Amino acid sequence: MNIPLDQVDKHLAKMWDGATRHDQATARTTLLTLVIIVTEDAMLERVNKVIADVVEAQPVRTIVVSSAPGGDAEIIANAALHMNSQNQPSGDAITLLAKGNARHWLPENIDRFILSGMPCCVWWVGDLPDRDNLFERMVERSDLTLINSAEMDLRDLNKVADIADKFRQTAIADFTWARLRGMQDLIARFFDHPDAAPYLDELTRITFAFSPRENDIDVASTRVGLLLGWICHALHLDTQHAKWYLKKGAAQIVLHRSGGNYPEVTIHIQRDKRPGVHDGALTRIELAAGADDEALFTIARQDDPANVLWTARIPNVVIPPQVMHFESHNEGRMLRRCLENPVRDPLFEQSVRAAREILRSVAPRLSGPPSTYR
Repeated sequence: MNIPLDQVDKHLAKMWDGATRHDQATARTTLLTLVIIVTEDAMLERVNKVIADVVEAQPVRTIVVSSAPGGDAEIIANAALHMNSQNQPSGDAITLLAKGNARHWLPENIDRFILSGMPCCVWWVGDLPDRDNLFERMVERSDLTLINSAEMDLRDLNKVADIADKFRQTAIADFTWARLRGMQDLIARFFDHPDAAPYLDELTRITFAFSPRENDIDVASTRVGLLLGWICHALHLDTQHAKWYLKKGAAQIVLHRSGGNYPEVTIHIQRDKRPGVHDGALTRIELAAGADDEALFTIARQDDPANVLWTARIPNVVIPPQVMHFESHNEGRMLRRCLENPVRDPLFEQSVRAAREILRSVAPRLSGPPSTYR
């Protein structure tokens, strides 16, 4: 049943009143507002599963927003109560469908449903829009902005970095960044060994191989971009004067650093389409150090995509190889952790800024800034 926008709160109050009369122990408690912008209808089922996971842990007011192009401009609303596994109410469930040009009215109409005095979190599900500024307008209203950069184009890392610079009131949490922590830990582990640590300053080549999306024209995935940004930030590489060399199916970047015996680090980016591997995911990382690849550090995804082989080759030192198993990340659990600790992540922000500098010249862009489109 569709509800006029100005009747949504009354409708919810009536449902809560009925739930309280049915069970005297029921209390209307909501800890935050979670606005979920869904860019494709096919993602709604996944979103609903995540919401069910979240409201099991804490009561939340959710506002699930979707758009339908064409037709008369209007916003259609509906409202219900979230019910947990104990069949107890656990927050408000509001849905909004914007038809036609009503998409531009969404932020101001969402405002009326954001709980006053409570944190407001915005979860953007899917790719960022190129031809309107709805994302930026929603970030302005949020204490925490949730994204999954794996669902975005490479150029969107530039937009994410700009958002981090411009909107200091909001923390940004990226599910893809969270998924990269396992790879970051494995890379750092190479140099925990005392005989390997000196080679960190002698890196000469880094190779990333990734499984591309179908018909993808980007030179790298956003996962590669974030991990490259993290490494450049950690090694203090010069990201503003990157030299690119492009050829079909591969790319090469030359970066400079001050000091050390090897002032240049060459980055190789290769496509490696693999069955069973998520689009954009890394299939191999290789770090070479010293003259003639004197030391070589490799992380390679195995036939079982959940397993990676970790190997380190150092002259006159035996380091046993290891096979590591990566558990799949539950999006609901990741979202709950973000909601419990909505703080800015300086390392993520520094890494995405470094990625912006490196990728600026090669990420496909619009002919004008998104803010010029309506």
